[in-house]
Amino acid sequence: MKKLLLILAFAGLVSACGDDDSGEAKGPKPITVEWEQNGVTETRTFTYDDKDRISSVALDDQLIVFTYNEKNKVAKLTLDQDEFVFNYEGNTLVSLSSGQDQQIPITSLGDNAFTYAGVPFSRNSVGDWSTLSIASYTYKSGKGVFANVRHLDLFALYLVDNQSYLYASKKRISALSGEGQTYPFLASDGQSGLPATANIFDRTFTFTYLE
Repeated sequence: MKKLLLILAFAGLVSACGDDDSGEAKGPKPITVEWEQNGVTETRTFTYDDKDRISSVALDDQLIVFTYNEKNKVAKLTLDQDEFVFNYEGNTLVSLSSGQDQQIPITSLGDNAFTYAGVPFSRNSVGDWSTLSIASYTYKSGKGVFANVRHLDLFALYLVDNQSYLYASKKRISALSGEGQTYPFLASDGQSGLPATANIFDRTFTFTYLE
């Protein structure tokens, strides 16, 4: 399990993206995601714009702001004076660039599959991860934590928080699998059928929502 976590944490810097335009998504959205691991607690705080898109994420005393283009795709992430720009050709993300004009290419393989720095990634029809590095996902009926967030870009969120692969989805995660082992996502239902708490690996998550 530790090896899987380490590989996925590294992959947080080398992943791929997709856009979700799933129509109406009115309803509660997560404002805090908190987890406890070995007596240590971490918190992520989210805000949203008037289109129900993520507008900022606060973590580790930092505030990262999301900016979108006219197609509701993430255009850039901003932290203080630093910017991380998303470059598109049509609807396809082809590279990322930093304030130092460094271009980081992304290769699309079609059918929601990508490679970045030699690492494979893929998404399903609703934009949730199918595979991420060596991990594969299964889902079940029910809502994920971000079910009511519009234009959810898991890649952008993953760049901001490389632990989001454990909790962020539109549909309810059933389990993560990797290296011949399967780790169930054990969630309890809360407000509007959204996960109130969840356990996966050795972490306990608590989610709070706001309409």
